[in-house]
Amino acid sequence: MEDADKTPKSAAPGGEPVTPFSNLAVAPTPWTLRNLLVLLGCAFLALIAANFLAMAGYMLLVSKPNWKLAPEALRYNAIFNASLLTVFHILFLGVVYLFLVVNHGLPFWKGMGWKRISARAIAACAFGGVGMAILIQFAPPLLPSSQEFPLQKLFNSPAAGYIIAAFAILIAPFMEELIFRGLLFAFLERLTGVPMAVVGTAQVVKRGYPDSTAWDPSSDHPDPKSTPDSPIWYMVDIQAEKPFRRPVTLEEIKANPKLKDMMLARRGMRLSIQPVTPQEWEEIIAMGEHR
Repeated sequence: MEDADKTPKSAAPGGEPVTPFSNLAVAPTPWTLRNLLVLLGCAFLALIAANFLAMAGYMLLVSKPNWKLAPEALRYNAIFNASLLTVFHILFLGVVYLFLVVNHGLPFWKGMGWKRISARAIAACAFGGVGMAILIQFAPPLLPSSQEFPLQKLFNSPAAGYIIAAFAILIAPFMEELIFRGLLFAFLERLTGVPMAVVGTAQVVKRGYPDSTAWDPSSDHPDPKSTPDSPIWYMVDIQAEKPFRRPVTLEEIKANPKLKDMMLARRGMRLSIQPVTPQEWEEIIAMGEHR
């Protein structure tokens, strides 16, 4: 058996050296199980503190002569709920900052693994958020059982609509990225010991058909509104096609200039079904087949 130090280096399609997957080592990071539990505990305390601060603000305002909001109406008051979530996110963001910068001595953005985004990407996210807010504004009446739709109760005034739109555009996307892709994914990769990677290709072998688990009460995700006669959810069957000679890690994809515009490497993109251009497809395959 050869010494690991003598393992030859390989080159990516662009000519740059690539460390073989088997030699990938996880550097010491703050992403340990103990730190995850500590952050979850701090998030719980931040939620309690946010509720306390929001209620304190309500108690200060309720004494005003023109403030007529009853305590039982707070549940569906958009301004109160947006304020509560904003306070919680600010507190939790402070916890994350202390965790990375003060406790572990890491630069905040680098510690999160984030890069500077372009003005074009910022504009696209802003317009996308505005479009989503408009869709939310007009979607409830189009959905079934609109009288029982909880979100509709939040849109009880024009000001409430603007508050929800501002929250959905300015705060929610950033915090979703920070919590899920910035924190939880980092912990998941560190704790499982398996970097996120593309390991091969697959093909769809059956077109979309109704998801029978939606009307199965014993399933993990039943939907009473979906029936065999009127299905809402659909699924497809996929089959593994060809495994790569080596996995292509997410870090390699982000570092490859030819894949800089790939949706998988962009911030704010949900890890769901995403389009892949022919050029990106060929590049990923080339990387996976090259040792």
